[in-house]
Amino acid sequence: MNNSKVVFIISRSHLKNLFNKFFSKDLDFYVEEILAGFIENFLSNLYKNKVISKIKSIGPKLVFECFITENKYNFETDKKYFSIKQEFSVSSWLKSFIFSKNIGPNSDGTFSMGRIYAVSMPWFFGIDYLLSLLTDDCDFRDTLAKMEGGILVKLNLIGAPISKSIIMSKLLMTFGSAGLGRFVIIDLKKGLFKMSCDFDENFSMFYSKEDLFSLKRNICFFLCGAYEFLYNINVEFNFDGTIVHLKKLSDGRVLSDVEKEIDKNLTLKNFMFKI
Repeated sequence: MNNSKVVFIISRSHLKNLFNKFFSKDLDFYVEEILAGFIENFLSNLYKNKVISKIKSIGPKLVFECFITENKYNFETDKKYFSIKQEFSVSSWLKSFIFSKNIGPNSDGTFSMGRIYAVSMPWFFGIDYLLSLLTDDCDFRDTLAKMEGGILVKLNLIGAPISKSIIMSKLLMTFGSAGLGRFVIIDLKKGLFKMSCDFDENFSMFYSKEDLFSLKRNICFFLCGAYEFLYNINVEFNFDGTIVHLKKLSDGRVLSDVEKEIDKNLTLKNFMFKI
């Protein structure tokens, strides 16, 4: 890095080969080129000047050279983009790859795809959008998060019956693999959880402590909703920035009037589409 250029290097480019194996189709470009758009937008927002990138291949490496121009950057656009539907068949290699269970989230919050490891971090525009919602109507957003937690429970109840503790462990692992902060179960029966500090470490240079607390608190309401609907109880919610305590108040989780309105629109089907 310097004042005029930032260089990123992918030491081994493998997505093009994976695409070929998945769909039995050759590409005349690198799949990783899509990263250039993310990198350019991120750096342009960071430096407040337009950033352009050039990509070159050096053996197995891909080098992204990002040049910081003198042109001021302001992200405003009226453009609309539409995807082009393409017909292709899924290869037998991909089917065997999926059924071999070499793909999915790991307990440490990473997401594995064979021997390839990655982690999905929340996108900054998503965080800004969520903060604006919390500022406008924090109570509604918290209620919506609870209902979304309930939907996650419904998803995990599909199929063969599994224990409540396993369902909660799966949900918490989902949060980690999505970059929403990892949770550790301290005492499931008492509703005690610990949220990891990854979220603070990754975003403290971009957001205030107050904003980060609001974000983490709202994420904890996903957990709160999942816990309430899974155990069919009402809880008292407490969060100090690290420890989440869901203290049981009563049995019988009944939807409020606001939750009933949300429930009409937040169906299992459209939630899966959202994911």
